[in-house]
Amino acid sequence: MFAPEDLDLIKGNPQIRRKFLDLEIGQISKEYLYNMQNYKKILKQRNDLLKNLQQKDQDLMLLDIITEQLIDYLEKIVLKRKTFIKQINEIAQTIYKNLSNVEHTFKMEYIPSVDKNYVEEFRKKQQYDIITGTTNLGVHRDDIEFYIDEHFIKTHSSQGELRSAVLSTKLALVEFIYKRKGEYPVLLLDDVLSELDINRQNNLIQYINNKTQTFITTTDLSEINFDEIDNYSVFHIEKGIIKESKEYGPKQTHI
Repeated sequence: MFAPEDLDLIKGNPQIRRKFLDLEIGQISKEYLYNMQNYKKILKQRNDLLKNLQQKDQDLMLLDIITEQLIDYLEKIVLKRKTFIKQINEIAQTIYKNLSNVEHTFKMEYIPSVDKNYVEEFRKKQQYDIITGTTNLGVHRDDIEFYIDEHFIKTHSSQGELRSAVLSTKLALVEFIYKRKGEYPVLLLDDVLSELDINRQNNLIQYINNKTQTFITTTDLSEINFDEIDNYSVFHIEKGIIKESKEYGPKQTHI
């Protein structure tokens, strides 16, 4: 699904992007869900222990044991996330160029809070963790950054570029799922055309045409170039009542 609020994937806070990772990877990997579930459980135990250590003499042996358990799941989750971003990135780059008709390079990059020497880095942060009463490293602190060429999209891009980048990411997920499941998911595009120029609109319609069943919502049918679509039906929704439009369809092409 693409909706206007999905622009927050790039311009919103890191928690939105972490939720995006967990949701999308979790749909295709039970192992990832298992690792995340255990990671969160151990993370809570570690944070509770850190708060307790603020109140009494520091016996750090238990903290070391819990930290080792946390790192074990952290490594597996980071590897899965990096692999996922790399795979989505390769697909999204091509889609972005097709949608935008430009030679600019769209790129996603996974930004881990700790990327190597896990035990050493956690040890360096240990006293700070105790002072703050929380774990300051880990997958719950990681992020994704989005670029066009070498520029940050969230600070250096137009609204059209931002929308095209998020849309390319969502369409890349469609291809990603198809490669693993052998069938396309249903695609929902909510008010996607209003902020796209006519070229991007046509490129989007051409891309999804005959690929997957797609629902497009809009308040203005003039935004849609029906000549680019082989099979469609149009429905009007007014006061909760849905009626099929006689003016715009349905159009069906049989081969």
